[in-house]
Amino acid sequence: RRTLDRGVTHISVYALSVEPATPLARQVAGGLDLPDDEAQLEALAQAEDLLTGAGLERYEISNYALPGHACRHNLACWRGADYLGLGPAAASRIGLWRWTNAPDLRRYMERVARGAPPPRARERLRAAEDATERFVFGLRLAEGVEPRAFAAHHLAAAARLAAWERALTRLLA
Repeated sequence: RRTLDRGVTHISVYALSVEPATPLARQVAGGLDLPDDEAQLEALAQAEDLLTGAGLERYEISNYALPGHACRHNLACWRGADYLGLGPAAASRIGLWRWTNAPDLRRYMERVARGAPPPRARERLRAAEDATERFVFGLRLAEGVEPRAFAAHHLAAAARLAAWERALTRLLA
């Protein structure tokens, strides 16, 4: 409510996750009680009601925005567009290549200052992996993915179309 009172046009709502080697992880190890799954689901449902009641639309699993304010970067990622991340720990994807820069700021700055690419982990996806990833990411969006149209556009997905349709039918039931 306080966030909405500040006039935000976009908000992301994620369930709590505890990352290793963080202050929160140490507190949990020391006995801090966290909300259980049921309490987290209830909190997410309350957020949904509050945000949509304030006019924000849920356009993606974890994101709400006023009309015209959806995050273009998020949409590009979930729709399978290329994107370039800059800075330590930033992720990028162009064509079948994707990479994540190392999180070390000092090493990042040293390499860039020398005109070298930042330290990063890089991989080239196979066409079938690429199609599967793009299809699954599309499922994050409220607009969804139409499997047959997707397979027509991504030829590597054609071999998986029947399995995807069976899985989606089962999940829908």
